[in-house]
Amino acid sequence: IGLDVSTTKIGIFVLDDKGEQKFWDYLNLTSSNIEKDLLSRAVVVEEWFSSLSFESEEELDWHIEAPLFITGGMSNANTIAKLIAFNWLVRWLLHKQFTQQAKQVNVNSARKLVFGSMPKGVDRKLFVKEEVTKLFPEILEIPKKYQDDITDAYVIARAGYELRKAENSQSES
Repeated sequence: IGLDVSTTKIGIFVLDDKGEQKFWDYLNLTSSNIEKDLLSRAVVVEEWFSSLSFESEEELDWHIEAPLFITGGMSNANTIAKLIAFNWLVRWLLHKQFTQQAKQVNVNSARKLVFGSMPKGVDRKLFVKEEVTKLFPEILEIPKKYQDDITDAYVIARAGYELRKAENSQSES
């Protein structure tokens, strides 16, 4: 299971134990009935998590995108602090709901694991979106502002799946 978390929206992508798509979804945290503070948004996330159902919660393998911060003045300290705090709130809510700890995955490492080395000079987010929507064109039917969250959640889920598969094969040998 891959999660792409920001303070305004969350993408989730769930793969089965064979690496096939089970479902994907997104959560908008900016609707008019949600307060802007992080705790109010966390309550909405908690309700969303409680609405998710899985055949066996014992087998869930949660992966969450580790917060990355863009250098060059694009992220200020307040934004970084909010994202870290919210990321940890979401991880705690996952643990509370599913009694499992989410593993953090660096999105750049995940992209490399899933797609290999990307061509130089290419917009990585656009490359990922194009590749993932080739596999799941129905993602293009949702509002554009959520598409990147779903495609990044897929990359996190796929990388988590590949890492788990590698761990299992090492423990078997």
